[in-house]
Amino acid sequence: MLEKLYDTYEFAIVDHEDKNMQTSSMDVLTLEDESKNKLTFHKQKLTEEEIRLLRSLYTVVYEGETKEQSPVLSFWYNLLLKNKTNENSDYKFANDRKQNFRFIHFLLKDTPSETESFQVALESLFPETETIIWRSGQAGVLIQRVDENDDEPHDHVQQYVDTLVSDFFIQLWLYIGSPFTGVEHAYDRYQFENTGFYYARKQTPRKSVFIEQEIILQWLLSQLDETTKQKFIDKLHPVGNDYNLLQTVKTFLDCNMNISSAAKSLYMHRNSLQYRIDKFIERTNIDIKKFHNAAAVYVIMMLLHDHSNSF
Repeated sequence: MLEKLYDTYEFAIVDHEDKNMQTSSMDVLTLEDESKNKLTFHKQKLTEEEIRLLRSLYTVVYEGETKEQSPVLSFWYNLLLKNKTNENSDYKFANDRKQNFRFIHFLLKDTPSETESFQVALESLFPETETIIWRSGQAGVLIQRVDENDDEPHDHVQQYVDTLVSDFFIQLWLYIGSPFTGVEHAYDRYQFENTGFYYARKQTPRKSVFIEQEIILQWLLSQLDETTKQKFIDKLHPVGNDYNLLQTVKTFLDCNMNISSAAKSLYMHRNSLQYRIDKFIERTNIDIKKFHNAAAVYVIMMLLHDHSNSF
């Protein structure tokens, strides 16, 4: 029966006699039919849906890394996808409790036609890349080493994504996790961030870059029941229909309550912005010049956005 798969999946079948295909990033799936015939597939060239289908139709003989993998790739693959650690690994950071890392998760709408070129391009955008683990032909995670004083990659991530989308004609989503130290709890963090990535894409499908620190609050708010959410939203009822005023206040809050930065972002004179802020305070009786009030309004605006998708 496996022979019938050749025509459909020829592009993903591993030819073990072709040594050029045994790359350090190879992740394989070996299947067996009722006649004990075996066939090995390159998982990076299959979609997640195709992998699930093949698993359901045939017996999985082996799924994992090839022997040609480097110690670093083997270590992270086993840790993140199998929750297995090897204390005797040749990976130099396996037992380093001081090294900081960050996970950068990625998802592609389709399997890239040039997987290796895409991987090289992705690695070049994030300095100090340890390795990239593919869990299918469309999804994976980049492990990045970070120093305590390293700048967060947030400012230019959207530009990175736009560059990759343009160069490879693909649709790409990224989730930037928070730095962590050592590998002891890396598996749990990886699972947690995967869940966050799934939630973020579900909540805001039009967005392509997600920063963990930015979505945690939204994630927590999603646990509230609808009645409670509406009670919070009602706090802004006096200005609920004034889109321009709400957008102005949101920009003010996004700019860390800095009048000059907000005015610049809005192409507005400082005095005009100050007038609008005072107008908001007068109509809502919420002084957003004070941090705790501003934080409360920011949270309510997140709920309002999810409720009406107005801004």
